[in-house]
Amino acid sequence: MAALKDKVFFCGVCCSELTDPDRSSFTECGHLLCSPCYKTPNMCPVCNQASQILSISQVEKIPSCGVLFQSVPAMLKQATATLQFQMQQFQIIRTKQNEKIQHLENKTAVLEQSHAAKCSELRLCKQQLAETGRSVAPSPSHGSYPNLSQGEKARFNDSSGRRVQGSVTRKSCLSCSEK
Repeated sequence: MAALKDKVFFCGVCCSELTDPDRSSFTECGHLLCSPCYKTPNMCPVCNQASQILSISQVEKIPSCGVLFQSVPAMLKQATATLQFQMQQFQIIRTKQNEKIQHLENKTAVLEQSHAAKCSELRLCKQQLAETGRSVAPSPSHGSYPNLSQGEKARFNDSSGRRVQGSVTRKSCLSCSEK
């Protein structure tokens, strides 16, 4: 393995330099071993865990493990490229998110203005309705409602001729409470 020949590796047990990739081993748990230190099959002598063991020359052929044997400058170059890509993606997402927030804030402002206008219109209608109800409602002294249906009669209080509170139900508006 030409790519490994220019790199220096050391045994995790005896710390000797690993000069021959075919006579050096790499454990599944991530330790490097020289041939003399590798004595028990499928057992890592560094951490004493059951572990598959491959020669370094076999490991370099596995794409996910080959990166472990890259030079530090090559790894830094790859990490820098990855970081730049991820930062660009983050900026794209952040820009889109800010645009969405701005759109929602604008929409909220328009709806709040519309809501305030509708609440004002509702108060005016209620005021006109109350005034109309007082002027049209029969006097309590008459005791009868000759022109009103049963449902309409139920909406009026017999003693005052005014609409019964709660006959028109709606949820309260928290943003514009009536005064």
